[in-house]
Amino acid sequence: MPGLAEADLNPLVVTGRGPLVVDARIATSDDPPAPSSGTARPRHDLGKLLEPRSVAVIGASASGTVLPGNRIIGYLKKKGYPGDVIVVHPTADQIEGYPAVPSIADIPHGTVDLMCVVVAASGVVDVIEQAGAAGIPAAVVISSGFSEVGDHNLEQRLVEAADRHGILLSGPNTVGVMSPGKNVYVTFSQAQDMTATPAGGVGLVAQSGAIGGGLTAMAWERGIGISRFISVGNQAALTVTDYLEHLTDDPDTHTIVVVLEGVTDGRALLAAVTRATTAGKPVLVFKNGRSDVGARAVQSHTGAIAGDYAVYRALLERAGATLIDSTTELLDALEIRAALPDLPAGARIGVLSTSGGACSMTADLCTQYGYQVPTFSAALQDALWGVLPEYAAVANPVDLTGRVTADFSIFGRTLGLMLDSTEVDAVAVTISTVADPMAVDIARQITDLRATTGKPIIVSWAVPGELAPDGLGILRTAGIPVFNDPARALKATSLANNT
Repeated sequence: MPGLAEADLNPLVVTGRGPLVVDARIATSDDPPAPSSGTARPRHDLGKLLEPRSVAVIGASASGTVLPGNRIIGYLKKKGYPGDVIVVHPTADQIEGYPAVPSIADIPHGTVDLMCVVVAASGVVDVIEQAGAAGIPAAVVISSGFSEVGDHNLEQRLVEAADRHGILLSGPNTVGVMSPGKNVYVTFSQAQDMTATPAGGVGLVAQSGAIGGGLTAMAWERGIGISRFISVGNQAALTVTDYLEHLTDDPDTHTIVVVLEGVTDGRALLAAVTRATTAGKPVLVFKNGRSDVGARAVQSHTGAIAGDYAVYRALLERAGATLIDSTTELLDALEIRAALPDLPAGARIGVLSTSGGACSMTADLCTQYGYQVPTFSAALQDALWGVLPEYAAVANPVDLTGRVTADFSIFGRTLGLMLDSTEVDAVAVTISTVADPMAVDIARQITDLRATTGKPIIVSWAVPGELAPDGLGILRTAGIPVFNDPARALKATSLANNT
C-alpha cells in the first residue's frame, strides 16, 4: 500500500483459523514510499511452451498399453498438430505413426522446442538434464510424486536442473497445456475427446487440472472458444502469475479465467491481476479451498497452501478480479460475455414475459443485480397497448398475457417495440412452459430482432429440453444463450459485465 505510514491493529483475536483483526486504524502519508530493494519480477517468453514448433514425448508405451504419454501422442495426431513429433523409447522404431529414438541424446541438438515428460518421478531430473544437453528450451512435466506427496527435495532438484539449463519448466504434476488455435494439445485431458474444440478468446489457468479440463469441455459444449488451457501443477518454477503475465500480452486471449487454490507470492499475483484488468482483459477467479476441509484437500493434491478465503476475495477484488462462486456461474458468465454487448451496472432493462409471476420475479432480480427497471413513458405504453389487450401490464414489466398462445406474432411485435425504444438498454425475456411448435416461432422472432436491433436480449426459458428442442436449438445456433432460470441469466449478466 504506497503511502502507508502507520497501522494499528488492535484488538487481535487468535482463532482456530488464525489471527482475526477486530479493529484497525491506518494512517497514510503523501511522502513517496521508499524505493523497493527487490528486483522486478522477470517475465518469461512462453512461446516454446504454448506454441512449440516441435514436441518430443518421453514416457509412452509401445505395447498397446494406453499411458498418459500415449494419450498425448494420440491427441497431437487426432487434432492435427502441424509440427514435428518425436517419441523417446528404448526399443520402438515408431509409436502412433511418429518416429521414435532410443534416447534424448539421439535427438539432433536444438531441433525440439518442447519436451513432454511422463516418466516416474525418480527419473524426471535425469530427463531434464538430458533435455538441457539436447538444447530443448521448454518442458511440461506430467509426472507426479513431488511436493504434493511431501517430496520437496526432489522437486527442488528438478527446479535446479531446469534453471541450470535455462529450461522453462511447467509442472510437475500437471495435466498439460493446449493452444487450440494452433492445434497444440500437449495434455492427456479427455476434454480433447469432444467433437468440437473451438478456438476462442478465453485463456484458462488451472491449479486443478481435473477441474480445468472439465471446465474446458463444458465451455466447448456451449460453443465458448479457448485460446489457452494451462494446468499449472505444483508451480515448482512457472506459476499462475507467470501465466497471467503471458496471457495479458497474448493477442489471442481477451478473457482470463483462473482456477486458484493457493499462491506463494501474493503481491506478484495481485500485480499481475491488476495489469491484466488495466489492459482491458477481465480476470475471473474461481477459488478452491475456502473451508478448513477444502484447504486440507488442496494441500494434499498440489502441495499449495490455500489461505483464508475472505482475504483472497478482498484483495483479488481490489486488484480488479471478479470472484465466481461455482463452475456453473463461471460458464454462464463466459457464455453471456461472448454473446452479448457490455451491459454496465445501472443499465435500464425492459422486462417481457408470458407470465405475470415471472414478470415480478425477473424485475426483482434486475434490481438485485444493480439494473434499473424504468417505468415506460405514456407514448411507449400506448404503443404497446396497440399490440396487447387492454388488460395487459405495459408499464414495465410487460405481461403478454395468454393472448400470445392464440397469436404468436404479438410476442415479436411487443419485443420489437421495446428494443426500438430509447428507454431501455436491453430486454430480459422470461418465457414459461412454451413448447414446440410455438417455441420455434418465438425463437425465430427473438433471433430476427436480435440481428436487426443489435440490443442485448437476455433469455430465460423454463421448459424441459425435450418439450422445445427445436425452439431452444434455434436460439443456441444463433449464439443466444438460454438459461432455465432468470436468476442464472441475470447473475451471469452481472458477472460478465463486472469485469
